[in-house]
Parts: sequence; C-alpha cells; structure tokens
Amino acid sequence: GVGAVPKHFVLNAQETGRGSMSAEAPERALFELYYPPFEAAVGAGAVAVMCAHNRVNGTHACGSPSVLQRDLKSRLAFRGWVMSD
Repeated sequence: GVGAVPKHFVLNAQETGRGSMSAEAPERALFELYYPPFEAAVGAGAVAVMCAHNRVNGTHACGSPSVLQRDLKSRLAFRGWVMSD
C-alpha cells in the first residue's frame, strides 16, 4: 500500500541554516498557526510524520519531547511513527 508522510514537523520555514537555527514560537502560535496542517494530515490518516532539521524553542525538533510526545502524539492524537529526514 501507500501511505502519506507530511513533513517537516515543525517550524521548518527556511533551508539556509536549518540544521543550526532555532525557530521560536509560543505554544499558542504553534497550535493556532503551525499545527493545523499536520492535524488535518493526522485526521486524514497519515501513517508517519517526518520531523524537521531545525530546533524548536531551543531543542532539536526530532528530539523534542514537548513537540513529539506532548503535542504530536498526545494532543494531536497521532498514532503512527516519526521519521527523520
């Protein structure tokens, strides 16, 4: 079969310096502006989510418990797996 994998979770808005920069956003902005497209993908049955290269509020997105476990898995109810780019 085929499965959808939305990317890059989350705040990956630039290519230059994406491995070293930190995108800063308050929780309200994350949930009102940045998470809705991923929430829609989860609701549509995405099988995986690709995490971003950048840091989110100082922590690498692919290793952030608040971004991956609290927000993606718990609050957005994502049941699939997370992969790196």
